[in-house]
Amino acid sequence: MLNADAISQLRQLKSDIHDNKIVFPGTVKATNGRFGFVALDEGRDVFLPPEEMQKVLPGDRVNVTEQEVEKGKTQGAVDELLETRLSTFVGRYLIKGKGHFVVPETPGINRWIFIPPKERMNAKPDDYIYCEIHKHPIKDGKGQAKILRVIGKTGDPGIERALTLATFDLADAWPEPVQAQVDGLGEQDIQARESDREDRTGQPYVTIDSPGTQDMDDALLAEPNPTGWTLSIAIADPTSVIEPGSAAEQEAFNRATAIYFPGEPLPMLPDGLSTGCAH
Repeated sequence: MLNADAISQLRQLKSDIHDNKIVFPGTVKATNGRFGFVALDEGRDVFLPPEEMQKVLPGDRVNVTEQEVEKGKTQGAVDELLETRLSTFVGRYLIKGKGHFVVPETPGINRWIFIPPKERMNAKPDDYIYCEIHKHPIKDGKGQAKILRVIGKTGDPGIERALTLATFDLADAWPEPVQAQVDGLGEQDIQARESDREDRTGQPYVTIDSPGTQDMDDALLAEPNPTGWTLSIAIADPTSVIEPGSAAEQEAFNRATAIYFPGEPLPMLPDGLSTGCAH
């Protein structure tokens, strides 16, 4: 049995080793295999063997120490987790023996992640599920996930749209301030903004849109003149009913564009602005 002096010396030795070792900050890069790399802030990559890669997730910010394993070859050992950037992901539900897992669809996560009993949401095998990291694997290489939503199975109506939204964390509902802004927009507000505009709705403008399209972005009108043609372009201007800095404008900046899925698009603006103000 070690006496008090020996224990104190060992603690001091451990402290000295920790204080003198050189750690490098960097970002974890995954590969198609079980190994990976840490892209050091100083501009070079350090190899992470599979046992170290098990402790981290793609995009993690870590401190690593570099160790020589063969002449001229080194590898990294994860020393500390600084920040994790992967919070949610999509995967398939898998039951193997008594274990319940998610098999991530996220590139670079080449492992099954355990789902504890209280976090399974009655998912069934082969369900696509939307999860978050419930326990990071940094301590023992054994992470855990929590199901946030069961998305559905291959072949379900709308599954492609639902998977895309979940994979890229795209919002399918409007924030309350945006919806309140649209609900508060009355016909009088729209007419007031049209008072300084020329009404050309009686002109034969044409678009490439289908007959049922409500949110037309632009339209063209070509009219002959004595020397050729006059081309007029009518451009949709939703900003005329969206106040600068308002919730609707900020949400439009966040979404950046409308995304067109078969059957149901994901619009950039609520229907009350994109179609209700079309006139």
